[in-house]
Amino acid sequence: MPPTAELLPTTVWEQAPYLGIMFIFMLFVLFWILKSRKEDQKFQAKQQTEWQSFIREQDTTWRAFSQEQRKENNCAMAEVNGTLKDVVTVSHALVNEVREMRADDHLVYQMLMDHDKQAREILDLVKKPAPKPRTKASKPENTLTE
Repeated sequence: MPPTAELLPTTVWEQAPYLGIMFIFMLFVLFWILKSRKEDQKFQAKQQTEWQSFIREQDTTWRAFSQEQRKENNCAMAEVNGTLKDVVTVSHALVNEVREMRADDHLVYQMLMDHDKQAREILDLVKKPAPKPRTKASKPENTLTE
């Protein structure tokens, strides 16, 4: 018996092949997991590439759509601005016209007040009792001058 054999019990030597097989099995599983991860990484890299190209295409499509929409929106806003300027111009003209009408109304009101004043004066003249006409003392007709 070798000198090391005395240090280890015989059950260890009996279990050593099982332990070696278990160690080899664990190494096999470890390498198999690493290989599958490598395949998964390749698959994920391929998927990422496909997704990036898909997203790039979508991004390009959306950018083109956004630029087209921006142009249409700018044209529509230019029309809205023109319309608003026209509305402001017309509103300003209407405000000026209303001011003129108010000034004219004030003149008409003043004329009506003057007319009412004149009508009151005429009415006062008409309502005043007329002074009794002065009559000349006339000579009695029955007097005979004989």
